[in-house]
Amino acid sequence: MKRNGSRSCVTRKTRFGSRERDWLKGDTQRGCVCLYGGTVDPQLPASGPQASSTPQTDLQLVLCSTSTTVEELCAQRNGQGLYVQLHGDLVRRLDPPERPLQMVYDYLTSMGYADLVRVQHEAANSDLSCMIRFYS
Repeated sequence: MKRNGSRSCVTRKTRFGSRERDWLKGDTQRGCVCLYGGTVDPQLPASGPQASSTPQTDLQLVLCSTSTTVEELCAQRNGQGLYVQLHGDLVRRLDPPERPLQMVYDYLTSMGYADLVRVQHEAANSDLSCMIRFYS
């Protein structure tokens, strides 16, 4: 019997091209954050961005490093703020000094990944957004 997986998981893979691969090769502290833009899942509290009745499908890879802050990412993308959702739980707004890629690296390390190259590879996998998801 074939399982369909969670509805909140990524329904399409992001395009990971040579530009992104070259970016990763330069340093293990470099990576990308899978960022959902525009409308977000209906599980958002009333204080968050406008909610939608359908899950978000707009997924983008945003190149950054473990030292890149939310404030820097918002400035690059003309965004108002970033939000994070862990394990399909409540969504919370990230503070400007927080570092999204470092959050992903810490999450993977707590799951048992020790090799930095492997952590970097797993962090770039869009399927990880089933566990930790960022919204703009």
